[in-house]
Amino acid sequence: MKNKNKLKKKGFDERFDQGEETIDFSSGIITHGLSKTIKLPPMDVSASLILKGDERIKTYAESFVYTGSCDFVLIPRDWQDVTQALRQAHALKTPVTFAGSRTAMTGASIPDSGMVISLEKMNRFLDMGASHGEMVAKAEPGILLGDFKNKISDENYFYPPDPTSFREAQLGGTLATNATGEDSYFFGSTRKYVQELKLILADGSEKTITRKQIPIISTKNKAGYFLEGEEIDHLIGSEGSLALIREATLKILPQDHDFFSALIPFSSFESCLDFVVQTKTHGPKLRAMEFLGPGAYEIFISQKGIPSFPKGTVCLVYLKKDFENEKNEIACTEIFTWLQNFFKTEPSFLDSVFIALSPKQKENIRQWRHFVPATVNENNRKRMEAGGGKISTDWWVPTEFIIPMMSWVYSESQKMGVDFLVFAHIGDGHPHWNYLTKNPDEKKRVENFVEVMCRRAVAYGGGVAGEHGIGKIHHNYLAIQHSAKTIQKMRELKTRWDPHWILGRNNLFSF
Repeated sequence: MKNKNKLKKKGFDERFDQGEETIDFSSGIITHGLSKTIKLPPMDVSASLILKGDERIKTYAESFVYTGSCDFVLIPRDWQDVTQALRQAHALKTPVTFAGSRTAMTGASIPDSGMVISLEKMNRFLDMGASHGEMVAKAEPGILLGDFKNKISDENYFYPPDPTSFREAQLGGTLATNATGEDSYFFGSTRKYVQELKLILADGSEKTITRKQIPIISTKNKAGYFLEGEEIDHLIGSEGSLALIREATLKILPQDHDFFSALIPFSSFESCLDFVVQTKTHGPKLRAMEFLGPGAYEIFISQKGIPSFPKGTVCLVYLKKDFENEKNEIACTEIFTWLQNFFKTEPSFLDSVFIALSPKQKENIRQWRHFVPATVNENNRKRMEAGGGKISTDWWVPTEFIIPMMSWVYSESQKMGVDFLVFAHIGDGHPHWNYLTKNPDEKKRVENFVEVMCRRAVAYGGGVAGEHGIGKIHHNYLAIQHSAKTIQKMRELKTRWDPHWILGRNNLFSF
C-alpha cells in the first residue's frame, strides 16, 4: 500500500492510474491495473471497502425487516470518492444503494445488488446562522439526527422532526423519508424545514437546489414523489432514488417554551379513541398526542420505573403540551379540567394520570415509548428465519375516520389468531399496527390484510405511507395510492434524474 499522505494529494483518476487493486462493478472481481474498474480509495482496504465474502458485508446487506445482497460496500473518505464512484457506476450501469444507519422500516437502505455507499463518515455539522431572516443549520447526511439536535440545542435552538429512532437515524435518512415523529403533531414534517440541498447526481455531477417559496404543508406523506411542490420537494421523501444529498440547510427554531408530558390511562380501546378525536377537534392545543394500545401497553409497563396505572388499563395516551407564557400550574390545570370530561365514572383513572415536568422525567417517557418498537425489532430476526416476521403498517386517515378505521382494524385483528400490537401517532390518525407472524402462512395472511387496510385508508382520504416510505417491501402500495397516470409522471421524473435507474434500485418501483 502506497504512502497515504502522498495519495491524498492526488486526484481520483491519478490514483486510478497507479495500478493498485481495483474492483469490477459488473462482477465484483478484484483485478489490477487499468480496465473498466473503479479505483479503491487511497486508504487501508479493510477500512474503506468491504467485499462479498467478508462477514462484515452482512451488516449492510440486511436489516431487521429485509435481507438483500450486494457485491461490495464503499465507505468513502471524502466526497471526491463518492463523485468518482458514481461516475463509474453510471458509466457501467451498476446499481447503487446509499446506506445510513439502516433503520428504514421498508428495506430502502438495503441493496438487492451492486454497490453500497455508506455515509457513516460523512457526518460533519457544518454551520449555523441567520439566512433571509431565519436561523438555519447546515450538516452532512451522515450525522446522527440526535447529534445534530444536540449541536443546535447548545445554542438554544431546536429542530422539530423527531422520529423515535432519532438517536440512531442519520440526517440523510430522515430527509429521504420526509420523517415525522411525535412532535410533528404540532410542528409538521421534515419538508417544512428544508431550505437548501446540495446534491450529487447519478452521474457524479453536482447540483444545488434552494427553496423558492413557502412549502406546501402536509403533515403526513403519501407514497412516492411529492409532485405538488417545487423541485426541492421531489428530493425530500425520494428514498435515495433520485440523487444523494451531500449537504442540507435546515430551518431551526428558538427554544422559546418548555413543555410537560403526560401519560393518561384508559380502560377501553373505544374510550381512548373517543378522547383522541374529541381532543383533536375541541380540546387544548397540544405539542404531541401518541398512543400505546393493546400489545404495546403490555410491553411498555414491563419496564422498570414505570408509574403504576389502575387495574383494567388497556391503553395509554402520551401527550405533550407547551407551557408557552403560562405558569406551569395553569397549563396542567387546563389538561386536568379537560380530562374530567372523560373520567366522571372512573376517578381512579384520572388520579393515575402521570405528569412529567423535569427533563429527566420527560426523557424517561420518551425512552419508555421507544422501548416498544425497539423490543419488537430486536426479536424479529428469529421470526424471519422461520419464514415469518414483523409486518407493520404506516397508513393514516383523517381525524373524522380515526374511530371507524381503528375499530374495524382492531376487530379484524382479534380474529386473525396472530400476535399484534398498536402504537404511535394517533393524533394524526397514524397508528402503527405490528403483526408478529411466526410462519409463511401467517405472514401471507397479514400482508393481504394490510393491503386491504391501505385501500380503506386511501378511500377515507388518507395515505398508505405516512412517514416510513414504501422502499422495497411495499412498492406495490404505490398503485393503491395513485392513479396510473400519476405513477407514470413519477417514473418520468425518476428517469430525468437517474437515466439508467441505478440509484435505490427497487425502491418505489420494481426494476
